[in-house]
Amino acid sequence: MSTMRRSWVEGWGLEQMPEKKRRVLECGWICADLDAYEITVKGEPVRVYLREFEILVLLLRNPNRVLRREEIIAAIWGDEGAVEERTIDVHIRRLREHLGGRKGAGAAIVTVRGVGYKLDTRRCGLAPAKASWESR
Repeated sequence: MSTMRRSWVEGWGLEQMPEKKRRVLECGWICADLDAYEITVKGEPVRVYLREFEILVLLLRNPNRVLRREEIIAAIWGDEGAVEERTIDVHIRRLREHLGGRKGAGAAIVTVRGVGYKLDTRRCGLAPAKASWESR
């Protein structure tokens, strides 16, 4: 039985896959692993829904930039259908809660009233120029 399993795995090339660098976005203690679809805050894993993960990644890619609700909808949902702007507010609220709320990393997601949201790098524990998009 073990011979069959080994040959099946080898047949699919799973043993021969080279290890590639992880694509990671970081802002202070918030870290998003784009390959594993994992979020960590201060090294601790945080469970979020897929849309929340995608919104956080969008914010991490655009630190200190205000993203209008329409921009977030276009980037995340594209042409999938009608998504109301208030849907974004609900996802942001849940994302903040998952990140630790107002006293935790969730405070880094700032509401710009009447416009949209931004990731404030100062609230991530970083100076504005320190947010990074790295490969590990």
